[in-house]
Amino acid sequence: MLAQSSNNTIIKNNLDNNTYGLNLDYSSSANTISGNTITNSEDAIFLAKSSNNNSFSENILEKNIEGIILDQSSGNSIVGNTITNCEGAIGFTYSSNNQITENSIIDNQYSISITLNSDSNSISENDIKNSELAIGFTNSSNNQITENNIVDNEFGVYLNISSDNTFFRNSFLNNTNQAFSLDSFNTWDNENLIGGNFWSDYEEKYPDAEKL
Repeated sequence: MLAQSSNNTIIKNNLDNNTYGLNLDYSSSANTISGNTITNSEDAIFLAKSSNNNSFSENILEKNIEGIILDQSSGNSIVGNTITNCEGAIGFTYSSNNQITENSIIDNQYSISITLNSDSNSISENDIKNSELAIGFTNSSNNQITENNIVDNEFGVYLNISSDNTFFRNSFLNNTNQAFSLDSFNTWDNENLIGGNFWSDYEEKYPDAEKL
């Protein structure tokens, strides 16, 4: 556990069967958590109370209840991690301006859940497969979701009272529900001819459409 601590490095540890694998409280500025393997814990990595501007990379999180949870924490980088067989892979509450990039997120109950005024986060170049929910938003806006592979999920994207998010250059492949929106108004391209998304069921739904 890190409390009110900065500029620490935690690398290449094996942490198994704990309530918290790593817990950061009021800990900001260049803490680096990399190459750790965390298994069979309630929360593998938990950030709370303004734990900002930290880096999490190349960790393996497997068979935890929750993988990476951020609460009231912003400016963090979550890059190149492998998260499998968790109830929840990545979850944000009241957390903005974070980056989720190049992670492998497979066989979890839900993969990425962004809730409660978690705004202006970037979700890009992730492989998200075989979950009930790939990416879900509740009461969160101005997030950018780009170049993700979203494959074989029950819901590819679920938006609940979440507007002004932007989705482009994502691949939605064989999800039972590719995208669902409730009281949400979002943008599904970046306003150029190659800036939309790929939908595996597009030709089935729109047989008369012509490709540009």
